[in-house]
Amino acid sequence: MKIGRIDVFIAHGGLFDNDLELQTAPFPPVHVVDLTLQCHDTQLNREFVTAFDQRIHHLRNDDSRPGQLTPKVYVH
Repeated sequence: MKIGRIDVFIAHGGLFDNDLELQTAPFPPVHVVDLTLQCHDTQLNREFVTAFDQRIHHLRNDDSRPGQLTPKVYVH
């Protein structure tokens, strides 16, 4: 968007908050999507989901990166 060549940009809302090279448009996102993670119950997938849950927990509690996950991710 900075040099007028990007029409659409899909990313996590706070992913580029501290990027000095990227200028954000002066309006809110057109559409926000809540995503879910679904997978078959296998040992490998259980290990992946466990690691994913741990990473989400770490990001939610990282005070050095406020707003890293907004809205809050709900892990079941």
